[in-house]
Amino acid sequence: MYGSRARGDNRTDSDWDLLILLNRPQKEDLDFASISYPLMELGFSLGQYFSVHTYSQLQTMREKSDYNCTYNATEEDTAPRIEQTRQFIDKVLNLIKQ
Repeated sequence: MYGSRARGDNRTDSDWDLLILLNRPQKEDLDFASISYPLMELGFSLGQYFSVHTYSQLQTMREKSDYNCTYNATEEDTAPRIEQTRQFIDKVLNLIKQ
């Protein structure tokens, strides 16, 4: 998670920026249908907008300047974001179980 929700300066109508890094050299054609779209659809069902960005290892290395905060953040900076992301995932899992 990145963006205003991760920083904590979001508004109530802010989207949820999700960056998914795939552990493989390149994306596959079905990644949108199997990864991004289900998350976007879940967001719509919750009345939220999930902005899902999926990148492979190779794309990430090529385009890392687009997500500078991911690469230049210190451990002290990322600890709160990691905890916020865990809380977000827990909320989504609880909603799915209902």
